[in-house]
Amino acid sequence: MRCIRTSTHKLIRNFEAAFLVEVPGDIQRGPIFRAHPDLYSTDRPSTVEVYDLEADPLEQENLAGGEEVAEIERRLSAELWSWMRDTDDPLLRGPVPSPRYRQAMGS
Repeated sequence: MRCIRTSTHKLIRNFEAAFLVEVPGDIQRGPIFRAHPDLYSTDRPSTVEVYDLEADPLEQENLAGGEEVAEIERRLSAELWSWMRDTDDPLLRGPVPSPRYRQAMGS
């Protein structure tokens, strides 16, 4: 996952399928998680997420693909790709193995 934000908007690019939020086991046993596990354990809805941080500070409504944010999405996406190239982000070369995978492979 990579993200870029301004004072008014956030764009998230999801590179892997994963739960909406990675919730540690001790939190999963707590009352808040158990009351609404569906809020945290569904798959991410899309590859790109765009949020209006002023109108939706809790980031509940993904606006990606909508006409009202098309220019913002295009600009933030271009800036994010540029930053990834400038920093030689390893995701540009493909999926990054998890630390557990590397450990299991003995490296």
